Amino acid sequence: MKNIITFFGLFMIVACMTQAQPVVGLWHVTEVTVGNKLKTPVSKWIKLNEDGTRTEGNGWTQNVVGLWTYDEKTKELTPHNDLGSIREGFAPFKVKFQGDTMQWTREEYGMQVLVTLTPTQEMPPAPADLVKGLWALDQVKDSDDNELLDYDKERKQYIFIRQDMLYRLRLPDQNVLEGFWHMHGHSPTLTLINYDRDVDNQVYRVSFMEGKLIMKSADENGNVYLYSRIHEFPN
Repeated sequence: MKNIITFFGLFMIVACMTQAQPVVGLWHVTEVTVGNKLKTPVSKWIKLNEDGTRTEGNGWTQNVVGLWTYDEKTKELTPHNDLGSIREGFAPFKVKFQGDTMQWTREEYGMQVLVTLTPTQEMPPAPADLVKGLWALDQVKDSDDNELLDYDKERKQYIFIRQDMLYRLRLPDQNVLEGFWHMHGHSPTLTLINYDRDVDNQVYRVSFMEGKLIMKSADENGNVYLYSRIHEFPN
């Protein structure tokens, strides 16, 4: 009988904590505005645990470990003590709910910040996660959507986006470019930085459709490269 009462008591405490702290859970940051500008980070997520700890990240990469507190009376949430973070001295976020959507607001550097979050069951993948792997070139089009049939007749071009932030790009003439790759934190913009500093950086806007990687060059030619994922290096 005593064990039953103890269990019931624990159940009620946990239930009350969950009800008193509706911010607990895994959240996807769907929009961030700073002043009148949209500043939404790519695939940003925040996990607020019942024990007052929190983690944050982008896509499948965790990059924040810290704590949080929530005042139920004032509806204020304070993230603090982040690993390696800089203390900026901002006020707590004011929290409100609209259905399942949660909104945080506060002032930063004289501008109003609005963060919109929705509950999620899993961390949303980022372009930096999806782009990794080995891709063979299928098709090239110019900025007017004309296919460039003579670009890679022998189908030699491929790109290998490695987990360790290195890349290897073989061109149709079998010349190989190698270096580092970087994905922008607020847009799906991929930059290839060649080991040879005399080679200009290559910048692409990337997207994904039906298993294909689409890379639109930021160069003046504006070519669009369509790749398919492969699992063996081509000859």
